[in-house]
Amino acid sequence: MSEESDDIEATSKGGKEAGTTDEVLGSIPTPIIRLLVILARPIYLMRKVIEIISWKSTSTVDSWLALGCWWALCFGGRTAWR
Repeated sequence: MSEESDDIEATSKGGKEAGTTDEVLGSIPTPIIRLLVILARPIYLMRKVIEIISWKSTSTVDSWLALGCWWALCFGGRTAWR
């Protein structure tokens, strides 16, 4: 039991401690939290698109589909817009 208390004391003495969720949310101004909540979906979609384009997505099929759509747009775009 003394080993556990030593580990707790060692972690609490070194550096900053992470606050609880309430403390973190209390320290951020309300308009910023509201803005992040409103923009959560567009931020997620933008992140997903960037992951697919940079081939860092969990599935490479998404990246191949994006590449195929790009090629189709490049080769067939001119005839589609006529």
